[in-house]
Amino acid sequence: MSPIRVLIVDDEDRFRQLMAKLFTAKGLDVVTAANGLEALGRLEDAGPFDMVILDIKMPGPSGLDILPHLRACAPTTQVIILTGHGDIQAASRSLQDGAAEFLLKPCSFEELLSAVHQAVDRMRTTTTP
Repeated sequence: MSPIRVLIVDDEDRFRQLMAKLFTAKGLDVVTAANGLEALGRLEDAGPFDMVILDIKMPGPSGLDILPHLRACAPTTQVIILTGHGDIQAASRSLQDGAAEFLLKPCSFEELLSAVHQAVDRMRTTTTP
């Protein structure tokens, strides 16, 4: 089976780099983006992805603003919202717009990795003939 392809979208450079390093060490294929517009460009240039890990609060369009566009461009791609700026309304909206999971920072890497594997396994099970 091919490695899980992940797009990490977060404006915090150190966090983005750390997550990329940790996921790569676990055998995942990782691409990063610093904001929502860059993420949409990565979908076009480097997609498809199995998973997008998406922050909410970023310069330019928020993660919640681009989530419907991500889902429209790549309907089978799973999305996990991972944010330090979450509330009930944001969680509800993201899940209604197609996110597979809503996690709050700080979140352990093990919890995030588990959520990625679970969402991708569900996606691969439902899209495999």
